[in-house]
Amino acid sequence: MSTVLKAEESAHPARSSVLESITEAFVALDREGRSTSVNGEAERLMGVPREQVLGKVIRDVFPARCERLSKCAAGRRFPNSAR
Repeated sequence: MSTVLKAEESAHPARSSVLESITEAFVALDREGRSTSVNGEAERLMGVPREQVLGKVIRDVFPARCERLSKCAAGRRFPNSAR
């Protein structure tokens, strides 16, 4: 287990336990867009170890994905959404 993951779990053991038990992907970001929490399902879906994501600005880790999401959030229709 990485040092980053151990630090996250020791700081918030109950939260870590709950987030690891859910089947949905979960990534929490702070106000600057840095990831503060990543569960196992998110790690699996992203295909990137959480150690490479935690504490980093998500836009820097996944620039192409964030660009697509930014365009959608800027007023364009979200893919697969009904309006």
